[in-house]
Amino acid sequence: MTLLTHQIIVSPDHADQFAHECEITPFKWRVGFSWYLFPVVVAGKQEWLLVNVEFGYCAINTLRENNTAMSIAVSALLAIEYHMPEDREEYNVSVSRGCDCVTWHTAEKMPAHVGDRYLRARKRLKKCKTIGQAEDELEKLNEIPLTLGGRTFAPTRGVEGLLRDLADAFRDYIETTPWWKVRWHLWTNRSPWLELGYRSKRDA
Repeated sequence: MTLLTHQIIVSPDHADQFAHECEITPFKWRVGFSWYLFPVVVAGKQEWLLVNVEFGYCAINTLRENNTAMSIAVSALLAIEYHMPEDREEYNVSVSRGCDCVTWHTAEKMPAHVGDRYLRARKRLKKCKTIGQAEDELEKLNEIPLTLGGRTFAPTRGVEGLLRDLADAFRDYIETTPWWKVRWHLWTNRSPWLELGYRSKRDA
């Protein structure tokens, strides 16, 4: 199946730090989770901050003893997995959970809301004396609403809402699609419930 994947975006100034671990290509937006990566300081030590493009959600590299491309990719995966709805566990299949599906890219510019969230996060993180305090501060920041695409929402609520919708769409797909068609979709590597307008087509 084709699942939603993660893209990590670094500035050209920082790309060399990760180029020996992974292929880095110019960023082109695609459906999924895109993260801008920023260096920040927590308790006098450099850490890496992830800011999500789609929702403005912020997360810090929790595997701080190993600031590698792999550990940063794992932190991006965990940031989303943490918010998957527990009451829909068997339907949480739409987002890839493997580091091999995380790609790395460079970009000269960033969206305005990403820059704003980065500045807010950096200000909060400067005051933190431990990584635990940093995580608590980012959790508070993720509850502060932003306006994006004409909608105002807290980043945490946005992420959780999307994951619930994805789980519900997959459940609908499994419950209403003939078994032979499900087999065909697996064979042809399609995930219809992720396609634009899937629910509208079902309700038509």
